Amino acid sequence: MRLITKWFGVFLVYGHEIREYALFPKDASEIAFRLLKIRNGEILAEERRFSEQRPRVGERRLSEIGRFRDEKRIVDIRPEDYGFDMHLLHEALIIAGREEVEASKNPSNDIIQAINAMDEIMESQNILSERLKEWYGYHHPFDELVEGKKIKEIGGGLSSLNSLMNKSAETRSDMEKYLREIMEESAPNLNALVGPTIGARLIAMAGSVRNLASMPSSTIQVLGAETAFFRFLKEGTKPPKHGIIYQHPIIHRARRDNRGRISRFMAGKIRIAAALDANHGDFMGDALLESVRKRADELERRGKKSGKKGRKKKRKRK
Repeated sequence: MRLITKWFGVFLVYGHEIREYALFPKDASEIAFRLLKIRNGEILAEERRFSEQRPRVGERRLSEIGRFRDEKRIVDIRPEDYGFDMHLLHEALIIAGREEVEASKNPSNDIIQAINAMDEIMESQNILSERLKEWYGYHHPFDELVEGKKIKEIGGGLSSLNSLMNKSAETRSDMEKYLREIMEESAPNLNALVGPTIGARLIAMAGSVRNLASMPSSTIQVLGAETAFFRFLKEGTKPPKHGIIYQHPIIHRARRDNRGRISRFMAGKIRIAAALDANHGDFMGDALLESVRKRADELERRGKKSGKKGRKKKRKRK
């Protein structure tokens, strides 16, 4: 006997004859619920009812309750013969589609969209600024452009372009404020450790906070340095020591020979911060930042001592 699941019920078939069946409720929400369970590879309660008979099954998800066999034989089981119509299926598919869209929503999407919008605003500001300088230079070739100065006197398109620049600057400021707020709310540990901008860029590169938490520290360390990394793989150049996290003040101000070590340590703490944020854990951002500071100070002190020893050895050789 074969177990066949349709959108309106489960049927136990012998040859072409239906021996037993269990119909789903004639409710679009109930049908949608079962369709989603099937999509997720789960076994329905109606299907488990026939497990004692160990029927043949044509789906691998049902291997637990029957013997899997990939059969192509078609059995004509019509929904209208059991009081179901296609309009009910249509409603169920709409409900199931909405549920899937809701489930697939990425909580990090607002952060990713905000940082991408900021980058695009910055890029447009640079383009507008160059256009404004060039246009202004036609009227005052020997004057340096000071924002707003003499532009109103010229008027016309130049004045409109200047207004657009000012509006763009306001929008960027608003976006930066929004990013700070959403990072404090959605990723407080990461925000405290690396700041809203670096944190948002890391999330955008990883795809989500959860993805960032699942990455190894070595990958986090070089996020943003993909071009240099592939050049290392292809041409054998020096591997990158850091990516976007180089912008962090602690790494940026460190001695050149310590930046790689501090970046590795920082990447490990970023992974911990992302894991805490992804799982709504306790706030430890300040403690994580302090541990990075201590590690950086320790490496800097070691570097200074080794530098002094090296100079003394050179003097002895002389």
